[in-house]
Amino acid sequence: ILKEVDVIAAEDTRRIRKLLNHYGIQGKSLVSYYDEVEEKKAEKICQNLIRSQQNLALVSDAGTPCIADPGFRLIRAAHGLKIKVSPVPGPSALASMVSVAGLPCHRFTFIGFLPNRAGALQAEIESWAGLKGSIVFYDSLRRLRGNLEQIAMLYPKATIGLGRELTKLHEEIMIFPIEEAFVWLSQPSHSLRGEVVCMVDIGAPDPRVGKETLEKLVYQDVVEGQHLRSILQKYKGSAPRKELYSMIVAIKGRLDEK
Repeated sequence: ILKEVDVIAAEDTRRIRKLLNHYGIQGKSLVSYYDEVEEKKAEKICQNLIRSQQNLALVSDAGTPCIADPGFRLIRAAHGLKIKVSPVPGPSALASMVSVAGLPCHRFTFIGFLPNRAGALQAEIESWAGLKGSIVFYDSLRRLRGNLEQIAMLYPKATIGLGRELTKLHEEIMIFPIEEAFVWLSQPSHSLRGEVVCMVDIGAPDPRVGKETLEKLVYQDVVEGQHLRSILQKYKGSAPRKELYSMIVAIKGRLDEK
């Protein structure tokens, strides 16, 4: 593809130039295309393609464009101008991790990168209580411990899958209960630099979860048709039995009214 196209849009033109030189590819027009300039450049790039009747390849520094990488605005602009868009299969930490983690993957939610602000981070993690399947996100190893601590507070029975350098020479894949993740992070044998893809199976809820979170969990179980007795047993200790029973009945009533 890189040999065939006329223009290459890349996050870092210095990186793509090294790749082109490695394969002896010359004469390509390079366009710098990263997060901060994406919105401003997307429409102009597409208009230029139409005017010049040229083809363009969109390249990420690592991974796949649009998967927590720049690209969706350019793709959206291309569709809007009736420019044909074709995927080129390539490396994706998301798909790679899901395929090897051995965690529930019939359904999963991809978060991208977790929020930096404490309040937004807590709200994001709390929202997982109502989700089915696993959660996948990208993280820097520098921030990972703090983020896992927030996850462990609400989901102490979570199982964590961590992958870095996936499909590369120094590939590392770890699957462990969340408390063991902190042991791994404390080891001096590795550097806490770079990025990691994290997959989380939140497991059973913490008996100490708040009422709002508990109600989301119970609501999901009622929608799925679980029996009242099994729900009471599942959340035993999360709230007084009478209160939990009333919550289930109220949820059933609201659903029956719909």
